[in-house]
Amino acid sequence: MIKLYFNTNSLPKGVEVLYGCDELFDVIFEDDWLDDPLVIEIIKGVDNTIYLGDGKFRGPFIGRISAEDLSGGCKALIMMLKCRPEDLEGTYCYAASIFGDNCLRYILKIQNMVDVSLLLDYCLCDHSLEKEKFNFYDVINQTKVSTYDEYFDLVIDRHKRNLMEESSKNLLTPKTDMSTSFFKL
Repeated sequence: MIKLYFNTNSLPKGVEVLYGCDELFDVIFEDDWLDDPLVIEIIKGVDNTIYLGDGKFRGPFIGRISAEDLSGGCKALIMMLKCRPEDLEGTYCYAASIFGDNCLRYILKIQNMVDVSLLLDYCLCDHSLEKEKFNFYDVINQTKVSTYDEYFDLVIDRHKRNLMEESSKNLLTPKTDMSTSFFKL
């Protein structure tokens, strides 16, 4: 299940947010992760990169690359799938801003395999997933999110609330267009 958080204040004590995972991935990556067909599918689907074997890949732009050269979103998805808290020496919540919209499809594939926390500081959108089943849990409202429409409505509602709270604290000017502050429709 994917637990959804919408601001860092709602995270349990001691949970750190991963806003980037390139360096951490490069340190903890294990070659046997590449034996998992879903990892290979993620690499191909997100980065349009083919695994050649022996730790080498062929990317669309620079030719042969290593696992260190994969995108941040690809690395984060692989970590979601392969790393447990004991592997990371702490409890982490992945920031959605690590991922591109093309990663949402793979988050849905991972959602029933592991329990992961996701800070939705960015609205991941992929309207081609409208018929897919979601296994997300809104921690703030304590409700299950089962469809793309429920997910999208929830994300928009929570971000509007967060912006209104920020605005009431005079952090935003009254002329701020709230509809474009975290995503583009």
